[in-house]
Amino acid sequence: MDSAGRLIGGRYRLIAEIGRGGMGVVWRALDERLGREVALKALAIPPLSTDAERAAMVSRAMQEARMAGALDHPNIVAVYDVVEEAGQPCLVMRLVRGHSLDRVVAAAGPLPPDIAARLGLTVLDALAAAHRAGVVHRDVKPANVLIQPDGTVLLSDFSIASALGGGTRTAAGVLLGTPGYIAPERLTQGTAGPPADLFALGATLYFAVEGTEAFVIGDALSGLFAVATAPHRPPERAGALAPIIDGLLAKDPRQRPEAHATAEALQAVAAPDGRALAALLAATPALVISPDPPRPPIRPTTVEPLPPFNGAGRPGLGERILARPWAALAAAGVVLVLVLGLLAYVIASSGGNGSDLTTTNTTRTPTPSASPTRSASPSASAPAGLSPDEVTLWNALPGRGIDKQTCRSGPDPDGSDVDATLVCDTVGALQTQVRFYRFDSQQDYSTHFEELDDQDGEDPSCDSPGNEGYGNWGQRGTVACYWTGVGWWINWGDRSALLGAEVQDSDADAVATWWRTNNALAG
Repeated sequence: MDSAGRLIGGRYRLIAEIGRGGMGVVWRALDERLGREVALKALAIPPLSTDAERAAMVSRAMQEARMAGALDHPNIVAVYDVVEEAGQPCLVMRLVRGHSLDRVVAAAGPLPPDIAARLGLTVLDALAAAHRAGVVHRDVKPANVLIQPDGTVLLSDFSIASALGGGTRTAAGVLLGTPGYIAPERLTQGTAGPPADLFALGATLYFAVEGTEAFVIGDALSGLFAVATAPHRPPERAGALAPIIDGLLAKDPRQRPEAHATAEALQAVAAPDGRALAALLAATPALVISPDPPRPPIRPTTVEPLPPFNGAGRPGLGERILARPWAALAAAGVVLVLVLGLLAYVIASSGGNGSDLTTTNTTRTPTPSASPTRSASPSASAPAGLSPDEVTLWNALPGRGIDKQTCRSGPDPDGSDVDATLVCDTVGALQTQVRFYRFDSQQDYSTHFEELDDQDGEDPSCDSPGNEGYGNWGQRGTVACYWTGVGWWINWGDRSALLGAEVQDSDADAVATWWRTNNALAG
């Protein structure tokens, strides 16, 4: 499902990719039956799954998508349909005209506590409706909270929702969700219930008022460990919202407030309605959405009277109709059918009723295959702004599979002592980033990779998604590769050069292919 113009389920024509993540790819599509635009999410199936596991996951995804489609709440993005295409489940949803919460915060800054509390109340009400219907969302996060220009808040993407009491992992052991928002009990106990959604709501509210994550997330694995073991960062801008957030982020689900208590606490802090949020959007140029261009009016169709037929010895058409009244009604019906048919054709050709056609919070972009690809070009000097240690690291990189001129300072790997860290864009089919770092000592190198040895397997073939493990890489290296639930993640190092690197993306095959070709760390 990788090209615009493809017809899905015999009904939905893909227009452009508008989002991609570990759980799948979202397309803007046209419902050719109803003539309206929709959002179509093709759910990702982990590449390490066996045929039997894959079939079970598809069946389960279809069942849970239908369950999500049964939810009826004004603040839940409606699920219109669920179809299967080439063994891949696809969710068809309303295409929302608005912005996600993470984009709002990026453009307008952290929200005032009263506006965030009003937003939280709306999301909580949507979650309560889902919980009453026996559905757990499992992926509440800022990217799944959508805000329309009038301040209406919508909870989206029930694509990995499950029935109450359902497992938190797939049959293949893939953890579903987003690091930093997955509740600790989902990691330690393997089950998801309403308290897990409340934890994620707390993390979302923290992001809304603080502008950053509640937990330090260097990468997917460290983010999961932080949620399970480390306290969240104390709120600094939350004001009266701080104790509510602290309660929702309790590690023990039994210590979190229940939904009704949370609602009462939020109500005491919240703005009276969504007008303050709408005003904030309107005052931020980057968040102003232009109205849909007006559709050209449909010109009325006129039918010229038929001239009388004056054949030899035969009455004209008008005379025959007058002579037989029942024929007059039939003729009028034929004309009406012709007029209605023509009007229907004109409406369908213009895209149908524009009231339901909306844009997403993501700029409409062409598919990746249509976008220009960067090319790796050698350069004699490092990019400006790098520290001396970063320049040393930059000079040591052979530059295979990356554009070295895009390298910039990056966050150090959690818990590791390194001299310098760089993040560089890849080139070719895989469009992501690679993080490189130089360790302080051989001991630091060994400690870093020993902490990754948490699964069985020696000398894993990381260029083949699904062969997870930890082991030796060539003559002088170490490698670990795992499916994290966010994508195929590979971390490898050269012990002689004291260099390490890691790459991750939801396109597991592209990651494996890139690593197989470009994994050299030193010239």
